[in-house]
Amino acid sequence: MQRVTWIVGVLACVAAGGAQAGDFQGRWRVVAQADVGAHRTLRERGGRLSLLDPPTLPGAGRGRPLYGASFGDKAELSSQPATRGVAQVLAGGGAEDATLRLSLKLVRRPDKPLQAKATYRRDGQVVLREWWELEQAPLIELVSLWPRVNYDVKRDGPLRVTYRLRGDRPRRVRVCVELPAAAGPRYAFYSEVMPQRVGCPAFEVVRGFALTREPGEHSVDLSGRDDTQARRILLAGSYRVSVTVEGVDPGIGRAEGSLTVAAPRAEHLAPQWLAHPSTDLEGNRTVDDSPDATARQRRLGKELGLLGNRTPGPQTLLEPDDFGHRMARAAAVVIETHGYSQGVATYLPTGDEQPIGRSRPLELAAGTFLIDAKRLIQNLPNEPKPLRDLHYVLIYACETGRGKFPERLVELGVDVVVAFNQKVPTSGAPFWTERLFHDLAGSEQGAAPAEGAEGAAGVRSLGWAAREAATFADGAWFAALSLQDQARVKAVGWDKPLQTSITITTASGLDADRERALPARHGNSTN
Repeated sequence: MQRVTWIVGVLACVAAGGAQAGDFQGRWRVVAQADVGAHRTLRERGGRLSLLDPPTLPGAGRGRPLYGASFGDKAELSSQPATRGVAQVLAGGGAEDATLRLSLKLVRRPDKPLQAKATYRRDGQVVLREWWELEQAPLIELVSLWPRVNYDVKRDGPLRVTYRLRGDRPRRVRVCVELPAAAGPRYAFYSEVMPQRVGCPAFEVVRGFALTREPGEHSVDLSGRDDTQARRILLAGSYRVSVTVEGVDPGIGRAEGSLTVAAPRAEHLAPQWLAHPSTDLEGNRTVDDSPDATARQRRLGKELGLLGNRTPGPQTLLEPDDFGHRMARAAAVVIETHGYSQGVATYLPTGDEQPIGRSRPLELAAGTFLIDAKRLIQNLPNEPKPLRDLHYVLIYACETGRGKFPERLVELGVDVVVAFNQKVPTSGAPFWTERLFHDLAGSEQGAAPAEGAEGAAGVRSLGWAAREAATFADGAWFAALSLQDQARVKAVGWDKPLQTSITITTASGLDADRERALPARHGNSTN
């Protein structure tokens, strides 16, 4: 009971305030006991403390860093990862008693440097005592990052870094964004596009300019883009944001914070297709049995998720304005609708005879919108290359690849546009798009590129995947037809509609057979 009461009292001290973790941060000098003259460096990040240079204990070799938290004028650190609450750390017990623990207590005296009493324990026994004196307090403090979590450049704009510089004179300060040690696919990607920074102590994907600052609080806005020539929006995942005072020991001249970047957005633009009169190859009036767009979006959203994209919930687009707004904020776009040589066509879900905008007598005159490049531009941000962050657009629509629409999209900033220059079967859309994303992701439902295929040694590129998926979709669509329909489409040479009509348009300097979609990314903003 007494032990529980003591823990509750300590937690009350934590809640009540007192000293902050920042009071412990800095470079300390050992002034008493065995290791006089040695230094101990405490760093604070996100309210947690870490001792980077613990003492070497007899029979134990060089110690591992210690991690923990402060509560008032006291702090508890341990060689175990700091994953437990303060109460558990203080309560002790269990297998963790075998770890090395450090208890710190600040000692404040008038007109004297801040001191700390350090006690090391193992198995509950004191193994070392030290007396520390703060040699130099931190010169820099990271005050805030905004936004710190789920950062989306297209939604949030610049990343604001606010820091406080201490001292009595101006100093040069640099703000950087660094990859953490366990960056996985992101490290492989950035190592390929930024080879000059491989092997550096910190892999800086954003290296800010060193600016001379007076003591006080300052803010810097970062674009959220990497330092490559492409100026690409940062890949999704966690990063370190560091603020460093040049020419100063990192123990007092560096502060860090964590940043998480949101996954790039992918849009599935698929207006609801009506069951409306149409014409088959022989001129017979038929009914379009297109799949419901909502069900398609749910399924396609899962396929896009294989690459690490995030997708909005199922929705049906009713007006052409939506196309421009959604394309401008996306990294990947899939368009499934009707098309013509100058663009794509959308349909209202009702037979409204007075739709907003100007209709055309395509297949359902009263509810048809034509979206060509001119109308699309009217609904894009008024800036140079408003689609410069859009990596690729996949258009499953008849004849869209026959005109200038793909080229206009590239001129607006898109890296790669895949379209078709002839009529394509509506029911072939799910076969093509889903196979394509499985190809790109390397899942079991996809194929594997051959060595040297399409001029790239086994690369799961957008160009290869689009063509392979077209071959697969032609076969799957044809096999699903009745024997009578198979004979009819074969007689008019329409048994391979996708393979014979696929077009791939890329921005200057890019190669669709080398452009990959994994990890998910935004486009080359300077193409």
